[in-house]
Amino acid sequence: MKQISTLIIMIFLSGVTATQFAKAQQTADDYFYAGLAHSNAGQHFDAIQDYDKAIALDPNDTAAYNNRGVAKSDLGQYFDAIQDYDKAIALDPDNAAAYGNRGNAKKKLGQYFDAIQDYDKAIALDPDNAAAYGNRGNAKKKLGQYFDAIQDYDRAIALNPDYADAYYNRGNAKAILGQYFDAIQDFDKAIALDPDNAKAYVGRSLANRLLGKISQSDSDCRIAKNIDSSVSC
Repeated sequence: MKQISTLIIMIFLSGVTATQFAKAQQTADDYFYAGLAHSNAGQHFDAIQDYDKAIALDPNDTAAYNNRGVAKSDLGQYFDAIQDYDKAIALDPDNAAAYGNRGNAKKKLGQYFDAIQDYDKAIALDPDNAAAYGNRGNAKKKLGQYFDAIQDYDRAIALNPDYADAYYNRGNAKAILGQYFDAIQDFDKAIALDPDNAKAYVGRSLANRLLGKISQSDSDCRIAKNIDSSVSC
C-alpha cells in the first residue's frame, strides 16, 4: 500500500494525469488486442492506429504487421497492405497466413500469377488451409485455368465441406466449361449452405436458362434480385 501511495504522489507531482499514466502502461499486446477488437467491429482506421502503436512498442511483432495489412486490405489499401505482409514474412518466413493474405491483396490488384505463388507457399506451409486452395482457385479461374481451378475447389471442399464460396466458384467454373448439370449441383449446395447468396442464385439461373429451363431460371433470378437488387440475370 505504501508503494502505491508513493507512486500516486509521484504521478501527480510530475503533472501526469491518471489517464495518461494508464495509457503509458499499455503494452504492445494491449494495443494489438485493441486493434483486433476494432477490426472485428469493422473499425479499420482505428485498428490501424492500434497496430501502429503495437509495432512502435514491438517492431518485431509479426502478427501486428499481418493484421495491420488485413485492416488496410479491408480499406482497399492493397499496396500498403502488401508492404505489411512483406514485413511479416521477413520476420517470419514460415508465416502461412501472411503469404495467404498477401496473395489476396495481389489478387485484388489483378496480379494473379504473383498471387498464385503466394498461395502455393501458404499451402506448402499449411496443407490443410482450405481458404488458400479456394483463393488459389479463384486466381486460376481469373487466368482462364478452369480445370486447375476446379481441382483447387475440390481440395478446398474436401478440407471444409461447408465452404459455400468454394461450391459457388466451382459451379461458376463448371458453367463456363459448359458443365451445366454439374454446375447446378454446386450452386444447389452453395445455396443450401448460404441461402442469402444472391450470386449462387444468379449462377443457377443462368445455367438453367442455358439448359432451356426457363421457369426455373426466372424463379432463381427473382430470388436473387430480392436478396440483392443490384444483381442482373
